[in-house]
Amino acid sequence: MALQIIKAKPNPLGKDRFGGLPLVASQLAAEWIDIANTGITSESLNGFVLYHKTFNDFCMELRFDDVIAFRGVIKSGEVIRIHTGNQISLNQMYPEDIQGADYHLFTGVSYIWNNKCGDTAVIYNSFTKLVVDKAYYDPNPPEGRILRRIGNKLI
Repeated sequence: MALQIIKAKPNPLGKDRFGGLPLVASQLAAEWIDIANTGITSESLNGFVLYHKTFNDFCMELRFDDVIAFRGVIKSGEVIRIHTGNQISLNQMYPEDIQGADYHLFTGVSYIWNNKCGDTAVIYNSFTKLVVDKAYYDPNPPEGRILRRIGNKLI
């Protein structure tokens, strides 16, 4: 299996919280992570789950929580972008949050990726009980920057 975390935008431009006001759907969708099939054949996604690291208020690691479970098939070279928030149409999203992905999935949960402490994304195969891929980024990623993978780090 050649699933790999290749890019992320964990800290979209703008304010994450607006006091008691509802969160803006396009702002939520601007937080995402990309997973690609870097292999030479199509692969089944059944049984694969994306996790992320959780922290307490002092950036002490707590556990890994699931973000989304996958199903279906991904062809060689295709990219899945996993956005936070509820599903919205592509015409409600910013162009940079659409471009570069073949599929757009939504977590249904507000803001997952941790800015204060950094975060680690893990692709896990629930059938084999093995980690397929893992990538991390440092605390306080620049606002609005798309992080690209170098080694196991998103920079």
